[in-house]
Amino acid sequence: KIFVITYVKKKDGLEVLVFNLDGKYNGKKVLPIQMKSPSEVYPFTIINNCLYQIVENSEKEIWELHYQKL
Repeated sequence: KIFVITYVKKKDGLEVLVFNLDGKYNGKKVLPIQMKSPSEVYPFTIINNCLYQIVENSEKEIWELHYQKL
């Protein structure tokens, strides 16, 4: 699958467009991707239908790995 971020904010995250490897449109999803700034997301990857994202916790001054099965 190919996930294209639209940067449209929804209640549970960002809206993404989903395509198969041939470029056929498979619909929209909302993924819990966190933003670093209004135009930049924290680093993430999707592997084996799981979303992994590294997010900075500025209060604790640490980086956290967020994981969610899609």
